[in-house]
Amino acid sequence: MKRFAVRVVTVLALASLAAGTAAASRHANGTRIYYRIGEPVFGRSYADWSIAWARFEWASPASQSPLLHPLPCRHLVVGHVFFLPGPGKGQTIVCRVPAGDAVYVPTASGFEIHTTAKDTKQSLRRQAVSTFAQTKVVNVTVDGKAIDARQFRQTTPFFSVDLSSGNLMQVPAGAHRAIQSGYNFILKPLAAGRHTVAMHIRIASGGKTLYEARTRFMLHVS
Repeated sequence: MKRFAVRVVTVLALASLAAGTAAASRHANGTRIYYRIGEPVFGRSYADWSIAWARFEWASPASQSPLLHPLPCRHLVVGHVFFLPGPGKGQTIVCRVPAGDAVYVPTASGFEIHTTAKDTKQSLRRQAVSTFAQTKVVNVTVDGKAIDARQFRQTTPFFSVDLSSGNLMQVPAGAHRAIQSGYNFILKPLAAGRHTVAMHIRIASGGKTLYEARTRFMLHVS
């Protein structure tokens, strides 16, 4: 079993923001700015897009991984959905998004792959979900509008991922069974122009901060 806490975009909005989030996270015309869990996104489910994103982020060698090297913004568009990379060490990341495409915003996630005979579906699922015990409540905004990510928590079905040599998991290249659990959400296509996704994430254990970053994605839609 290999564990890795995906230190990407954010996890949760502060509880104090929850009451105002529903009204805040809408376009000026009253439409919601994100797709809800269970709502099809260009014909595919949230779980399908989470699996596609995991393959995009994990398949490449560590030296080229968007998780460690978000600059330049190595976007990937699959079926009209633009994948944001990980936030790195906390910085401003500029991405050019094709008009009409939804935007997949990854969150702090647990990612597990099968590596030994002792690994079972139950143990891998448990380890993926347990990552959140170390994830603290922070916030996310899209163009200044608060997003309560608690509503997006989900665990994917098991899937196969082809890892390259020198991968982040430090396991032999080839196909591996994997699972991911996290708070991921997908923004509906944004209007042409500039948009900002801002986040502050902190991962802690035993009162000690293990990771903290403040990142802004500047999205140029055209």
